[in-house]
Amino acid sequence: MKGIKKQVLQIGHQYRYYEMFPRLKSLIAENLIGQITRIECQYNRNSDWESGYCKDPKTGKIVNWRMYQHLSGGVLGELSSHQIDVVNWLLGTTPEKVAAMGDVNFYKDGRTCWDNVHAVYGYANGVKMNVISILSNEFDGYRIRLYGNEGTLEVGRNKATLFVERKKKEKIILDGVTGATKEALDNGTGLNVYTDKEGKDPSVYALEAFAESIITGKKVFADAEKGKQTAISVHLGNNAVKSGKTEYWKKEYDS
Repeated sequence: MKGIKKQVLQIGHQYRYYEMFPRLKSLIAENLIGQITRIECQYNRNSDWESGYCKDPKTGKIVNWRMYQHLSGGVLGELSSHQIDVVNWLLGTTPEKVAAMGDVNFYKDGRTCWDNVHAVYGYANGVKMNVISILSNEFDGYRIRLYGNEGTLEVGRNKATLFVERKKKEKIILDGVTGATKEALDNGTGLNVYTDKEGKDPSVYALEAFAESIITGKKVFADAEKGKQTAISVHLGNNAVKSGKTEYWKKEYDS
């Protein structure tokens, strides 16, 4: 690869290119919700991940690669990795450790990838992130919540909402236009801080950025180093399930 000067490598973490998350990163940097102490990530589906059209035992596992550990990182790798990547970016760091549980508790079909994983990632300064992904229920399927001492950001696929702690009474200003008291948010509806108006899938933004990098030589944002950091984060989670022990980030991972 080093010998091919024009080659461009972009990792498929498309949410880095979706304008909602740069917006949230700016709001966090502005101390909108105070000090973050806890994060919840949920990425659930109601799907067996099996492609029913392939019944050949010789090729079935290749077609249904998401179901087998020698071919896939399971729900942490296929789903939760996108949220883990975003959180690493928002916090500006990688996790220090992770403990996790997982098994096959619903799809008893011979798969080796777990159909549910529950993990707790520990970051610097005591920040904890709960990561949950299951394949047997998709209620409230995709969600990220960032809890700070002054408020909470709830993030859906195309919308982000601010919920402010009741004890905070001073006014907040968003974009210099919208003013509201934090007391007024006590009704539980929250304050919208982002709604997608374009309606484009985040992957479209990532592909557009990829094309721009190819044409102009602009450095890709989701580069190999960021992909490595997320892959290691996922791998630690899967290893924690297998070992039943807390897995730790090693110094050599940063080299």
